[in-house]
Amino acid sequence: MSTSIIDPKRALTKPLSLAITLQPKLSFPSFFHPSKRQTFQSPQTKKKFSEEKMCYGHHRRSLSPDRPPRNNNNNALVVDTLRVRLAETEARLERARAREAELTRRLEEMKRFVSVMEILESYLKQRFREQQEYVARFFSSLPAK
Repeated sequence: MSTSIIDPKRALTKPLSLAITLQPKLSFPSFFHPSKRQTFQSPQTKKKFSEEKMCYGHHRRSLSPDRPPRNNNNNALVVDTLRVRLAETEARLERARAREAELTRRLEEMKRFVSVMEILESYLKQRFREQQEYVARFFSSLPAK
């Protein structure tokens, strides 16, 4: 039985019994089970077995021969898609910058308004104190009955 690398995405679509039969048999090293020593027919088979055994994560893609190479149409489609996405992102960025500029302008306008209101508040407080003092002096100057 030949061992093959199972693509996890494809393995989920196959029946479980088929996925189990396609997985390579694991064996203990010869010093644990001398009677089950694994022999290889040729150096190429040994190399292939060791490559399959060492395939983890991103290395599996580079070693699996069943993947077709990308063609130029696919690359052109990917480039066009990326260009469209870049244009959309640039348009969103431009709108965000315009929105930021408008909000900054409104914030500065509100700051000026608050500053004017604080000036008016301090002026009105001062006028109110002056009026209170005037009324207090006016009533204190009246003769008592």
